[in-house]
Amino acid sequence: MATADIIFENKAIKLEKSPAEALLNERELEIMDVLQRANGRILQNSLISKTGMTGPTISRTLLSLENKGFIVRKRLGMTNEILMVKR
Repeated sequence: MATADIIFENKAIKLEKSPAEALLNERELEIMDVLQRANGRILQNSLISKTGMTGPTISRTLLSLENKGFIVRKRLGMTNEILMVKR
């Protein structure tokens, strides 16, 4: 596991992160959490209400997740279906 150092009361503390947390930022983790609770598939337009993120923010975050291999987007009418990649 990856570690991160923080300083608390002049002491260095190591925090362990899971491999996914080391690869993903906060927005990506939030979308992956919503996706996991939706059994690995969700419509892109429903992520706006479930996360509170704006449409452009969701689009950029999904592009990043897709480039990292965590999701696949499939066109579905006026929106996209977001599918979690099985690892």
